[in-house]
Amino acid sequence: MFRFTLFLITISFSSNIFAQLDMNMPLGNRMYDVFQLTPGVPMQQLSVYVSPASSLIIDIHTSANPVNVAMVDPSGILVPSSSINSFTVESGQVPPLGAVLFAEGFHSQFTIDNPVAGEWLVNVSIPADSSATTGTMTVMQTGGLQMGAIVSRPTYNIGESVVVAIAAFDTGAPLLGAIAKANVYQHGSELTPQTITLLDDGGMPDIQAGDGLYTGQISGLSAGDYLVETVLQNGSARAVSGAQFEIIPVLGVITDNVTDTGIDTNADGLFERIDINFEVDIFIPGTYDLVVELKLGTKTILNGKHVALAPGLSMQAISFSAEDIKKRLSADGPYEISDIRLIKIPEHDETQRTRLADQRNDSGLTQAYQLLQLQRPLTLVLEGLSETVSDTNGSGKFDVLTARFQVDVLQQGSYTWSGSLKAQDGTTLVTASRKGFLGAAGLFNLSLDFQGKAIGVAGIDGPYTIGDIGIYGPPDAAAIRHEVGQTAAYTASQFEGFLAPLPGDLNADGCVDRADLDILMGDIRNGSVDNSDYDLNNDGSVNRADARTMVGLFTNPRGAVCVIF
Repeated sequence: MFRFTLFLITISFSSNIFAQLDMNMPLGNRMYDVFQLTPGVPMQQLSVYVSPASSLIIDIHTSANPVNVAMVDPSGILVPSSSINSFTVESGQVPPLGAVLFAEGFHSQFTIDNPVAGEWLVNVSIPADSSATTGTMTVMQTGGLQMGAIVSRPTYNIGESVVVAIAAFDTGAPLLGAIAKANVYQHGSELTPQTITLLDDGGMPDIQAGDGLYTGQISGLSAGDYLVETVLQNGSARAVSGAQFEIIPVLGVITDNVTDTGIDTNADGLFERIDINFEVDIFIPGTYDLVVELKLGTKTILNGKHVALAPGLSMQAISFSAEDIKKRLSADGPYEISDIRLIKIPEHDETQRTRLADQRNDSGLTQAYQLLQLQRPLTLVLEGLSETVSDTNGSGKFDVLTARFQVDVLQQGSYTWSGSLKAQDGTTLVTASRKGFLGAAGLFNLSLDFQGKAIGVAGIDGPYTIGDIGIYGPPDAAAIRHEVGQTAAYTASQFEGFLAPLPGDLNADGCVDRADLDILMGDIRNGSVDNSDYDLNNDGSVNRADARTMVGLFTNPRGAVCVIF
């Protein structure tokens, strides 16, 4: 996790510059955090120190997948989820400045009035079965004269214009009529900064007049590291903040040549994968990461590869497996090629940085692939369950619980299928199996009959999970599914074989006898008398009086052992 905090500028450039400035450097009200979540590390806790302010805005942003967000204030109180404003910014809605609070992607925003000063905690996590995702947390505080410096992105290629802005507020409202400028220092040339004026007039690159966003741009910068010192003057009040960016040589570009291909590796008429093919033009050879995102509505799938690229033009392919497409996108195409990235990776030099060489946010649509065109196993056990219960002997208790589910087969033949009925803690209560001939390819409704007596004897209430479904038949046609669904919330007492617990039956064998008395007396002698089930006379303590009560509860005279049939 990397943090860039602009509450106070710490400058590694020449201190002589700032010795000439007669000002304090309090300021900025913006903090920026980067986080990465993976299936192995699905949750991360971020912290924010909030100074006295009239308003606090915390924005959690991810470009690929939404994340779960929870926030705790300094007193340990969880901020209600109703305070979260979740929304999506499409590519066409992003301001040219690229301000982080409105970046393309998924956002969860908290707005807190008069926040408590101290450390706030923000917990971010990905849902189960989600792919890895990287995101940012941006914090803005308002109240009094406060401001934050912004650059439209951290890295630019030579020849690109750098957009710089100040977000300025006074007691929570956009600050109007201030004088703003930015001094741009290049590392190695600190004594000769370039100064640009920042305006909130609605003229390019500023988008809207009077919104408190003072904007300007600078061009013609050479390669190197840069510091931006932004200065805001409003009457006698003066505020300073800062940001950093880097200008790099053009490493390589992604051309407009983007295609897609369905790949059938075994000539069975089904695609094992879909390849996204795109052309790159490399100027600086080396190791690159190539990343492509496919999108369908709000569903996305991200894939990539690590490759050494030589100078010049070359076609590259990123593959998406049929299994991933069905699992992540789960619907017919066409799919949007929403993001292609070319990323330069450092080689044998820890001082180098990973750099985004080029990115294309919209490269059109794939062909109209259908899920039926994608490769699949010969047999699929489908999710979903229905069940019925039967009282076959008119006793008022259920003798059978019948579970029904579907399979999708491509090969006819004789099949055997089996499964388990489990308690909520995963304990298997009963198993069942059946055989049958599935006469053609297609969907089939299969069933399993679970004996009610085994459920009743177990004495554990539902709902029950139907799982460990296995089906076996022709060669290569086996399939397994861990769970197909849950039953209704039956109670064990509704099934045959259920025995209500007997007072005094300490070993749960259905009989109160001398074996139970031995257990009770042993615990009394050993002082282990904290089990309320042993307080048979309900006087609040376990002692010999409970032993006398047990004698009166014997199933057979004198506590003779019961014969269990």
